[in-house]
Amino acid sequence: MEKQILDYLVKINSRLDNIENELKNIKGKINDELVDECKKMSNHIDFIDNVYDNVKNPLGYICNKLNFLSGEKEYKLDTIEDLHVTTEEQEESSND
Repeated sequence: MEKQILDYLVKINSRLDNIENELKNIKGKINDELVDECKKMSNHIDFIDNVYDNVKNPLGYICNKLNFLSGEKEYKLDTIEDLHVTTEEQEESSND
């Protein structure tokens, strides 16, 4: 009986060692690879935000001028509006 218990404890200890090794590998990947990838993505997002900040006003100006010439409403890049206009709304605006 003692031999079976000892064998079972050795088996449990071996499994715990394997689990600890796997956790170390996961921790290493998170600390090394994943954090670096997140930093890269953060840098990319910052870059896109900067580009957007630099082009939104000139682009908005051009869109407003083109919309003015075509007789449409003012276009704003900073606001999100529903771009879908129903056929009835189009007919109403053309009748005005």
